[in-house]
Parts: sequence; C-alpha cells; structure tokens
Amino acid sequence: MRAFASNWTRPYAMQHPGRPYDVADFELLTTILSALTWQQKNGSIRMITDRVGARYYRSLGLETVWDGGISCELDEVPYTVDPSTFWAAGKLYALAQVSAPCAMIDTDFIVWSDLH
Repeated sequence: MRAFASNWTRPYAMQHPGRPYDVADFELLTTILSALTWQQKNGSIRMITDRVGARYYRSLGLETVWDGGISCELDEVPYTVDPSTFWAAGKLYALAQVSAPCAMIDTDFIVWSDLH
C-alpha cells in the first residue's frame, strides 16, 4: 500500500521566528524508522513537505529515506491558513494530493506489522 508522511514547517516558523528550521535528533530517528519500517512491511512511502522541509532533509542526506521521494506540495498551503491555530493543516493539504487508497503516516508513527 502507498503511504505518505507530511511535514509543514510553517508552524515551526511561527513559533521560532528568525530561527532556521531544525528537528531534534530523536524526532529524526523516529521519522527515519517510520519510513523505513513502512517500506519493509507495507510498501512505498513519500514525504510531502514544503521547500524548507525538503531543503532540511536533503541537507542531512535523508532524501533516500522515502523511496517515493520528497515533494513540496505544502508550499501551496494558503497564507490565510493560520499555522498557530491550524498546525495540522499541512496533513490535510497533503492528503488532498494523494489518491486513495493510501495511508497517511505521522513521522513519529511506526507500523511494525504488515497491514495487507
């Protein structure tokens, strides 16, 4: 089954104005483990993010973690969407980009079993 994870960085930018985007090491570890375990047990996965997120993952050499690639559809989330109120809006915009059937996997969610 195809899956995707999403990472909209605008909520981070609102909470940390002027700071470069950054993710804690333990969060990166769960993100990597989530994607790789999904591939091992269930199929392809991609990361849907924005340019900031894509640049960040690529700067760390993580572009191969998602066999379906990294794409920047979340650049299209309208600026009228308040990221401090609707911090999960990126997930909904990402979901609109993927045809069913699919699985939407949080970056800290690890699926240890075959769901087929």
